[in-house]
Amino acid sequence: MKHILIFGLTLILFSANSCKEHDHGPKGSLSITFKAVYENDPLVVFTDYLTPDADKLQFHVFNFFISDLEIVKENDEVIRLKDVEFIDFNGNTDLNKASAGIKIELNDVAIGNYKAIRFGIGIEPGKNAKEPGDFPSDPYLGHPGNYWTAWNSYIFSRLEGRIDTLANAAGGDVSYLYHTGVDGMYQSRSFTKTFEISSNSNSEIVFNINAKDIFYKSGAEINISAANVSHSGAVGTPAYNLARQTIINIADAISVQ
Repeated sequence: MKHILIFGLTLILFSANSCKEHDHGPKGSLSITFKAVYENDPLVVFTDYLTPDADKLQFHVFNFFISDLEIVKENDEVIRLKDVEFIDFNGNTDLNKASAGIKIELNDVAIGNYKAIRFGIGIEPGKNAKEPGDFPSDPYLGHPGNYWTAWNSYIFSRLEGRIDTLANAAGGDVSYLYHTGVDGMYQSRSFTKTFEISSNSNSEIVFNINAKDIFYKSGAEINISAANVSHSGAVGTPAYNLARQTIINIADAISVQ
């Protein structure tokens, strides 16, 4: 009986030490940068970009939530990095700021070899069922300006600007506003990316978001002049379908370097 008790205590201690090593083992750092571009040029707000139709397109507001930011090890172990982040390109007021991108710094990442990174565009359904009062300490989820009371939903993404169609005599300046949200619009994406996290170096992953593809990707075009405003709306309505296409296009415009 004594030997059994000693063996049992030894096993418990071994298990505790193993968990401790897993939880508090060597860590590394990882920076994840999101850069908005228009084709190959950094995207600067309030700047004209030429469209395939020779119109002049400007972006004034461009931001979105990402949720469930995770990386996947070569052995398929999933490491959660962030529950929610807010990517906001409204500060891209000059070329230097636009070229730098939006950087997320992570300093306690498990070391190892990785093969993928994944996240969602918008707020995942569990958190979207809540409201700002449930997140008093979160600067983004707790901000009432990021929430639609009428739709009981966070605003997943905002895209605002103008297009000058005078060159084609199609009506001149048109302002656009596409705000997405509500259930059914959350977009999950996974990206294959081989990288290593080590304890003595900083790893970096860079994502490009090609803003041109949001409106002009073949087969998924959005005609601003024909439908220039959407606040999501009820499922199945034209406003909902337009907003959903917008957030799908934003997600599909993201690529990893």
